[in-house]
Amino acid sequence: MPATLPSLDPALQRCAKKETSSLEQIYRQIAPPIKALAQHVLNDEALAQQALHDSMVMVWQHANHFHPVHGSGYAWIFSIFRYRLQALQRQPNVNQPDRIIAVKSWLNDIGPCLAYFEPPLREHITEESAQFIALAYCKGLNSFTIESVLNIDANIVLTNLTAAFNQTPGAPLPSSQVDNATIAFYVLGLLNGNQANTAQAAIAEDDNALKQALYWEGLFFQLTQLLATNAPDEQAWEKIQKTLKLTIIPQPLKTPEKSARPEPPATGGDAKAATTQATTNAAPSPNRKRSESTPARPRKSGKLRLLVTAILLLILAAGLYVWLVPIQPELAAHNTANNAENTPPEPLSLHTVVMQPPGSTSTPGWLIVSRDPGVLHLEPLLKSQLANDEVLVLWRRKPNSPTTQKLGVIDDSAPSQIRLTSGFSVVEPMLYEITIEQNPAELVEPQGDIAFIGQSFRLEVPDPEPEAPPVPAQ
Repeated sequence: MPATLPSLDPALQRCAKKETSSLEQIYRQIAPPIKALAQHVLNDEALAQQALHDSMVMVWQHANHFHPVHGSGYAWIFSIFRYRLQALQRQPNVNQPDRIIAVKSWLNDIGPCLAYFEPPLREHITEESAQFIALAYCKGLNSFTIESVLNIDANIVLTNLTAAFNQTPGAPLPSSQVDNATIAFYVLGLLNGNQANTAQAAIAEDDNALKQALYWEGLFFQLTQLLATNAPDEQAWEKIQKTLKLTIIPQPLKTPEKSARPEPPATGGDAKAATTQATTNAAPSPNRKRSESTPARPRKSGKLRLLVTAILLLILAAGLYVWLVPIQPELAAHNTANNAENTPPEPLSLHTVVMQPPGSTSTPGWLIVSRDPGVLHLEPLLKSQLANDEVLVLWRRKPNSPTTQKLGVIDDSAPSQIRLTSGFSVVEPMLYEITIEQNPAELVEPQGDIAFIGQSFRLEVPDPEPEAPPVPAQ
């Protein structure tokens, strides 16, 4: 019984032009399922309100990174929301008897889950697999806890789901790095640290992986129909306006009669006829018709975007190499003094982070490099628009760890560096965030909006070629 919802693509495109009324339209339409899902996953009213607030703020700030060619507006918004949801989630991995009992009761109340899936996936999964997905998506449970709730062998179900995800008709082509199943499990939050890092890197680098992620976000969004929702909270909306310093001009907006969960169409055939690219279905497949209200994106613009991305990366790489040239002679001298046999020196190994706005795959905002032990060098590439009482704060954490380390306040007006205190390893894989905060001295974990995100990786810079000997005069 998948529901057909009005498109959010036009509203997102108006948000990118900073038309404030469009954000209110999005809030009225998307807030009920977002709030309901946050409450079920976080089990905390205050955190659920925070997740909704932060998500809407990030939608406004990064709407210019939305491109319908990658997926629907609903899927794009939910990808931002679920990223923030995972950052707020502090659920332990151990089984909790009370929570297991409550989840079992919830499953009994909602009845069969399979009917809430789109036909392409529904035909490849069982009710047991559908319940497995619903518990991961709607309750934020890991596979071990789901195993206890359903009293099943999780490995068998995961194997069956892997085959089902990879065989789903209409899904985007797999990327060069990961398959469809890996991205689907990433969206559900069922990957371990290394697997999640691989999927996250693929989504940031590969358009096909990004399309896959938005496809699964749109497909799993249908499961919000399993959750009881309420009308949008006016106080929460006022707080969002205050945070963004918006003045909303009342305009007649066409609001769905049931903003929480619109009624599904009468028949499956009618649903397919009425469904457009911007409904809560997954990201558009090549064979699916595009909504008439959303103009088709010319193919040339896709090539242009790839060209712009390539140019940006080339500039970034060139800048990094030029930045590192002054330290190469010191490295060569060090290697010569400690290498009597003149064996080739080891290449310079750097730990690098390219930070981007959430939802962007081609707009680097910060470059962070560790070329000295215990020192992070920061290079701002974008200027942030901050209020007088706001600053940027750099954080990092290990993948899948709830513990966040505050590295300090940073300035985007000029390059700078941060010296790490003892216990702050540079070589470990890390997830980095830059947030906008008002009282950074009092914070022990992020509270403000996420401006940039990134993941560290190793970069080996080759030694400069030796100078050619002078040619003797003839």
